[in-house]
Amino acid sequence: MADPLEEAKERLGRLYLGRNGIHAVGLRRSENAVTVYLNAGGRPPAGLVAELEREVAPHRLLLIDEESPSIT
Repeated sequence: MADPLEEAKERLGRLYLGRNGIHAVGLRRSENAVTVYLNAGGRPPAGLVAELEREVAPHRLLLIDEESPSIT
């Protein structure tokens, strides 16, 4: 049987990774949450936040401000 939390994470990654400052998608199983990492100081449009919340429901959505990793 598939893990619904993992499926929600993969779906968000496919649909939103690399858009609107989103540079990573992860999980926090202890909080039953999908984490979306945004470039520091960046916020997606309010409509997008609602869309992300619908995509992960019934799980929680956590938005985390964090600079994307750098190779340099």
